[in-house]
Amino acid sequence: MIKLQGVIPAVRNMKDFDRILNSKQKYIILLETRLSLLRHAVKYAQKMDKQVLVHADLIQGLKSDEFGIEFLLRDIKVDGLISTRSNVISHAKKIK
Repeated sequence: MIKLQGVIPAVRNMKDFDRILNSKQKYIILLETRLSLLRHAVKYAQKMDKQVLVHADLIQGLKSDEFGIEFLLRDIKVDGLISTRSNVISHAKKIK
């Protein structure tokens, strides 16, 4: 499990995403992104040595059920998930 401290930037648009990639921040939280952009954004950020946390409830085009969570963790390979739903968190813990 990741232990986080301090301020973690949360990104709502690609303009902010580019700015964070060029910062010294190690972690990025992606909010309100589209499913079609997610794979590319995560891979690009990870190439820039960033850890990507995704708010699973706010991804447009993704259902926050067990299959959506498996997709995020196994296929997209996000570094962590954020959710307000306890079933999403418990399922993510089983997968990781």
